[in-house]
Amino acid sequence: MIGVFGGTFDPVHNGHLVAAREVISRLGLDKLYIVVAGMPWQKVDHREITSAEDRFRMVKEAIQDLKWAHLLDRVEVSRMEMDRPGPSYTADTLQALHELYPEDELVLVVGSDVAADLHTWDRVKEVATLCKLAVVTRVLATLPAANLGFNVVEVPIPFEDVSSSDIRRRIASGDSITGMVPASVESYIREKGLYRE
Repeated sequence: MIGVFGGTFDPVHNGHLVAAREVISRLGLDKLYIVVAGMPWQKVDHREITSAEDRFRMVKEAIQDLKWAHLLDRVEVSRMEMDRPGPSYTADTLQALHELYPEDELVLVVGSDVAADLHTWDRVKEVATLCKLAVVTRVLATLPAANLGFNVVEVPIPFEDVSSSDIRRRIASGDSITGMVPASVESYIREKGLYRE
């Protein structure tokens, strides 16, 4: 079973890492691809996005900080959406992985906030035919994704009160983000001067 955890990761934070760990452990994934969006089409017109290369480097740094080294050999940070020209569509990513792993079940990992907005995705019905949907959630709930044809499994995770948008705001305001992101990611952000007004 191959997991696909896509996102903008602007920046990656401890909540993302907890979700990755729980999904691998609870679902027994053979491999988890953390896919960094090259051009996140639903966000590019709404705010400035940090370069894909910086976001990719932060995710690579982050997984080295994981406290679950025995799972690291099952995690790969992927640039497949970065290296594909144009907007990043999940349907294209899943199709490419299906061709790579034709005998394996694909599991798309999303947060409950993303699951609630799946109806806005490009070719969402195609996505539903290509994968099972694993929704990481702090509260078990009835999800609308099942109404879109997805086979849904919920993965409860420990509470992590952190979001990328809050981290960006805190950095711009000069507030600390210690404990919200891995130390190596915090160092990278500081060295590159990211998210400052």
